[in-house]
Amino acid sequence: MKCLRSPITCIKLLLALLLSGPLTSVATTRVVDIRPRIVCSSAAVRLADLAVYPEQLSTEERELVVTEGGNWEQGQRVSLRSIAYLLQRFDGLRDLHLRGPDYLTVVRLAGPEQVDRIRTALVSALSSELPWRDWELDVQLTNADNLQIAHAGGVALVEVVSLDRRAVLGHLDVEIAVSDADGSRRRLLRLAPLVRRRSTAIVVVERCPAGTLLAEEHLAEQEVWIDHRRDSSVETMSACIGREVRRHLAAGEIVSAGDLMAPRCAARGDQVWVTSLNGALTVRLVAIAQQPGREGDQIQLRNQSSDKLFRATLTGPRLARLQIGP
Repeated sequence: MKCLRSPITCIKLLLALLLSGPLTSVATTRVVDIRPRIVCSSAAVRLADLAVYPEQLSTEERELVVTEGGNWEQGQRVSLRSIAYLLQRFDGLRDLHLRGPDYLTVVRLAGPEQVDRIRTALVSALSSELPWRDWELDVQLTNADNLQIAHAGGVALVEVVSLDRRAVLGHLDVEIAVSDADGSRRRLLRLAPLVRRRSTAIVVVERCPAGTLLAEEHLAEQEVWIDHRRDSSVETMSACIGREVRRHLAAGEIVSAGDLMAPRCAARGDQVWVTSLNGALTVRLVAIAQQPGREGDQIQLRNQSSDKLFRATLTGPRLARLQIGP
């Protein structure tokens, strides 16, 4: 095991001399970048908690326990050399070089029991009021929330003090009071959890480039969690079919109202069938589009017989309506 103090300079650990067998050659070593902060949510610190890119490690290596219990406290600074020393006991890591700052700072997140207790209290408080009580809710605490909870210490009792009702979904500003089991050491915390609701949404089942005219085979209904970024998602297939995609949609992406636009119904020079309505009298004629347009657009057309210009509203592919009378 070695540690690299910088991408240029490699310092061999004297502790490596304690290893049995020859040192692994540089040609076969793996360089693993180490985070400047060790962020962990459980008592045990695993190798995946240290690595900037955990995917460089095998599944087994990610789960290796670097230290157990409360050996590292909140805010403690741990040297890269001491981490290398702790990893010496794993034979499979002898080809590893650690690269990172000389010292790392330990940041402990709240334990899962504390987080679940607060999440349950928030869901309960929201579910008692409109509009949240009509929805199936999910509440996710942010890392900043988690750090506050960890600094607060033991959390046995939770009381929701206030909710900011200006937002319904997304990050809500809430104030909670936490205390020990006997009600002592009451602390106020201001959190910004992410609130989502379960809803039926329409997703595209295959890649749809911009300009695709959506058909039933492009779409599927799916149960999803909706937050403020996707609260305009389309909930029915009929609202999508026959509409044109405004931007590229990847397979599996949720369709929102802003992704759709009326289909193009006419191009400049197209022949358009115009239905002219004047009271009970209905007349159909063919006219030439003088400009492109989409469904619902009013465009200029030219009467083929008289060469006169007039405006009509597009109602479908090469179809338009002209209302003359009441």
